[in-house]
Amino acid sequence: MFTVITFTKDTKYIQQGLDLALKAVHERGLNNIDFDKTDFIDKCKMLYVSPAAVKWGLLKDGKMVGFVIGTIQQSIWFKDPYIKLLACHVDVSYRCIEAYQSLLNVIYNYAGEKKIIKIEVDSEFMLLGASQNLSFLLKNGFQETTQVWEKQIDHQRI
Repeated sequence: MFTVITFTKDTKYIQQGLDLALKAVHERGLNNIDFDKTDFIDKCKMLYVSPAAVKWGLLKDGKMVGFVIGTIQQSIWFKDPYIKLLACHVDVSYRCIEAYQSLLNVIYNYAGEKKIIKIEVDSEFMLLGASQNLSFLLKNGFQETTQVWEKQIDHQRI
């Protein structure tokens, strides 16, 4: 059984969150030659203490084993605010549907308290594998609403 907390400036959980965030970078293969660990930690610390970000920690026996960070956003095109989930990581030893569902349930409750009716999340938000991610999101009532287009710019060729 997991416990989910909202954490703010509690340094115990901030440090545990930073440790998990570094694990996430390595697990996702993002610690390439250009990775600046000091800059990454500074950005995470700013996000963890930012009043604009909502942070939830997934605890098992008092130890943080996962987290979700989100923000409340409002588009110029739509009147109602929505929750944008920015980052999530669950330690591989605890990664399961139950862990992610525990996090989502707390986010649903938070959305209800704030009268927010929309949550936005990327399909690769969780590390359950592509088919399990999709199945989990569909089971939770999410639907694909848009596609994001990206372009990588090679500034050395310009």
